[in-house]
Amino acid sequence: MGSLRPDTSHPPSRSVSPVPSATSPAPATLPSNDDIEAIIQLATSSSSSVPQKDTRTQLFVGNLPYRVRWQDLKDLFRKAGTVLRADVSLGPDNRSRGYGTVLLASAEDAGRAIDMFNGYSWQTRVLEVRLDRL
Repeated sequence: MGSLRPDTSHPPSRSVSPVPSATSPAPATLPSNDDIEAIIQLATSSSSSVPQKDTRTQLFVGNLPYRVRWQDLKDLFRKAGTVLRADVSLGPDNRSRGYGTVLLASAEDAGRAIDMFNGYSWQTRVLEVRLDRL
């Protein structure tokens, strides 16, 4: 039989209750709503940085196949970049009018989409893609 020795790999645990001393700092208080508002204003103010330019760009897509829906259009244009929105114009009978718009995240994505899809043959139709006139 082996000898029984106390385990010294871990120091014994003991319960410690917080006792305030003269040198310990006072407990922190929660910030007020005014403090939180001031922090939010400071963080969101643009005085220290240049305002971001909105580079979203909308394209007109003409000569769409009549069975195409907005999801099909969005899936196609994802090959060119980040698509924020795609719409197909519908008539009163809920059928496609043959054109739509695609909103891309940047002007670079829009330029790439024009290069890729203007004159592109899609489901027997040749697409017309250009910047949308607002």
